[in-house]
Amino acid sequence: MSGFSIGLSGLRVAQRAIEIISTNITNAATEGYHRQEPMIRSIVLQTFSNSELGGAEVTEIRRNINSLLELEIMRQQSRLGQAEEEIDILSMIETAFGEVGNNDLASSLDQFFNSLAEFASDPAGMAFRTQVVWTPTPWLGSFAVSASSCRIWKTRLSGRRRNTPHE
Repeated sequence: MSGFSIGLSGLRVAQRAIEIISTNITNAATEGYHRQEPMIRSIVLQTFSNSELGGAEVTEIRRNINSLLELEIMRQQSRLGQAEEEIDILSMIETAFGEVGNNDLASSLDQFFNSLAEFASDPAGMAFRTQVVWTPTPWLGSFAVSASSCRIWKTRLSGRRRNTPHE
């Protein structure tokens, strides 16, 4: 019977180790999961006059935590949060300046500078003068709204900066 006890203890340890390895493989890509490792020790099953028959058992399951890796993960998460905040800010700015009237800002400015170039080719022409004067008129209201939005964002961002820890 003692031979079976030795074999059974070995099988139990092997079965538990396979379960732990399976859990490690299953959760390898899970955020925050730490690899587990079985701690195995020998045990005495029976004692005879001058000898002992032994086996093995799993005494504990230890989580392997790499402190350097954990520190780097925390540091990168901080940087990720900062990058997401910057994207939000740039998105707000893009929203304000992306559209002026029916055209975007870049094409509106191109149109204005083209009218200035045409005016420079014929400064005496009344049509070119009128075009230069009236081309930027539709933008004025949009620029006023954008300036107001920028003041609001400046106030919000100043509050965020005070509440954000710095490295």
